[in-house]
Amino acid sequence: MSVLLFGAVHLLNFEYEVGFYGLAIFLILPQLSAGVFLGFIRVKMGLGWAILLHAFHNFMLLSPFLLLKLSTS
Repeated sequence: MSVLLFGAVHLLNFEYEVGFYGLAIFLILPQLSAGVFLGFIRVKMGLGWAILLHAFHNFMLLSPFLLLKLSTS
């Protein structure tokens, strides 16, 4: 249940257009798989580790964009 909520919250990352809801499940498949993994980590290692890994994942995805933005300013 928490994995579905995790994926549903990440639907807010997308703009809504015609036909969006039909593709929504495909758009959040990566978040659903991350939710399963982070849920496993939370059960085995604790909430702190799951939060830390989520933050690290976000940092790794966003850092190239932040570096490019800083280098062009």
